[in-house]
Amino acid sequence: MMVTAKMILLRLLRARAAMGNPAHRSCPAHSFLPPAPPVKLPTRQGGNPSCLRQGFPAVSMDHLSRGASKMPSFLPPLTRMALVLYCLVPLIAGTVAAPAQTISEINKANGFHEMLMGIGPGFTAAVKSAPGTPPQKVQDALAAAMEGAFDPEKMEAAIEARMADKLSARDLSELASFYASPLGRRVTALEIQASSPQGREAKKIGGAKILDELPSRDPARLALYRKMMDDISAVDTGEAVGLNIGYAMLSEMLGAAGKPLPDDQVMALLRKQTEGLRRDIANDAMESAAYIYRDMSMADLKLYEAFLASPAGSRYYDQMQVALGAVMTDEARSFGHRFFAALGYRKA
Repeated sequence: MMVTAKMILLRLLRARAAMGNPAHRSCPAHSFLPPAPPVKLPTRQGGNPSCLRQGFPAVSMDHLSRGASKMPSFLPPLTRMALVLYCLVPLIAGTVAAPAQTISEINKANGFHEMLMGIGPGFTAAVKSAPGTPPQKVQDALAAAMEGAFDPEKMEAAIEARMADKLSARDLSELASFYASPLGRRVTALEIQASSPQGREAKKIGGAKILDELPSRDPARLALYRKMMDDISAVDTGEAVGLNIGYAMLSEMLGAAGKPLPDDQVMALLRKQTEGLRRDIANDAMESAAYIYRDMSMADLKLYEAFLASPAGSRYYDQMQVALGAVMTDEARSFGHRFFAALGYRKA
């Protein structure tokens, strides 16, 4: 079976994200794809709110299709998890928060390490969830490409290196205090529980029902969920990182197939095939929040929101998201290379 590279990325980026509906953010100087990343990550510094919707030069989709039409079939949702896993990070906390005074210790205290360990299995789960059965050659190529892909220890080291010296001693102390507090521990437990395979399934079913009832039953809680998501720029960040990850994989695959395209044409192709992605992220994000925090009191939710919006919380999540996005983009590019090499398109 043959599909175009467009469909590859479409299926890849139709992620079921788990964060929220933030207000507009600005485009920072941070970037993931040297030397000219197509999408920049939002921060809390203010500025032009429309940066994620900037247009790209018009290109002929027929031309792009011809450039990608000889790409082989690849499992339908191969990269769904690229966006999903990224967007899950900001509110996923850890198991037992211990005293932490370094970036590494903070990441371990809030469950970041456990999240990274789930990326590889997450890709596998996304592949298995696709309708139909891909050709054996594709299955074998995917298995080969996954060997060493998204290695949690490697990614963690790279992320921590990027975050080194980005936070002050005071920031680290405040972060450690929150994660070690009764509220931090409780939030941590709820988020870890919801991120398990069983929790994800229950969240998918129960979250939509709870969210549908909130406008009439508890509009104040609904507004607070939106504010929490706004505090971490969840949708803007998820969209930017998802597009960058998709860009990295698509450009690598087009090059491997002997059909390289300029950056603006790759991004135009990617955006055309991911229409509605932002809406899907926002919807799924709010459903997740509604499910995860359904039993928390408004008082505790307000305290948690205050932590997310605090200077220490804001700086931590800004830096973590930039570092994670960059590392995941690098891994996606490497994965795309290995996948096409395994299919015989390029020598490894």
